[in-house]
Amino acid sequence: MVGHHLCLLHLKPPDNVVEANFTRATGGPYGQKEPRMSKVFVLDTNREPLNPVHPARARILLREGKAAVYLRFPFCIILKAGVEQPLLHPLRLKIDPGSKTTGLAVVNDANGEVVWAGELAHRGEQIKRAIGRDAEALELDVEELEERIAPGEVGQMG
Repeated sequence: MVGHHLCLLHLKPPDNVVEANFTRATGGPYGQKEPRMSKVFVLDTNREPLNPVHPARARILLREGKAAVYLRFPFCIILKAGVEQPLLHPLRLKIDPGSKTTGLAVVNDANGEVVWAGELAHRGEQIKRAIGRDAEALELDVEELEERIAPGEVGQMG
């Protein structure tokens, strides 16, 4: 895919991914809290992506009425006035898969700056626990049902 860049805003989100599944990146491999400023994604009036801006610049655009909130997560604004021939920097999505979380980062290819970073928590353990609870409940229901049916009636159903 040489010459193509991926825009997160044009991808259709999966049905099971909601804001609660994502958290901001912690900063380091051992959970260090580093001051990390995310950028704000920007769309033009035609919903085409522009270069991300600093949150202070986005607040100014919103306060002056030059932009409106388009998405709350990841935070994205849409400009109310068109931009003639914007100079766009290529962005790259980097993925770091893990057993319990997957790290996601949008990086500016021109200068290596992290534009946005987050973690996607996997639901495997949560689903496994829920299935275990359902199985335990099913076993209890079967035992209760067997107690209610007379021993001679079990093989005669049907």
